[in-house]
Amino acid sequence: MMAQEHLAAANVCHHPKVEEIRSFCENRISHFKTPKYVRFVDSFSMTATGKVQKFVLQRECMISLGISEYSNDRSQAGASG
Repeated sequence: MMAQEHLAAANVCHHPKVEEIRSFCENRISHFKTPKYVRFVDSFSMTATGKVQKFVLQRECMISLGISEYSNDRSQAGASG
């Protein structure tokens, strides 16, 4: 079984530095919940009902990190979350 990493995404008004994000998290949540990866995007891919398409976000992040093993049945089936 492959280990899982968690991704947190947020829409912010200004562009903080990666160190600021990690420092903010380290001072407020458990160390194991602090994000390993931080990625800034201008917008999220949305469904027709205004929800974030999480599978698209996951796929884009995996591609940017160079992770080739993307096996998410929801994206292959075209389902939205």
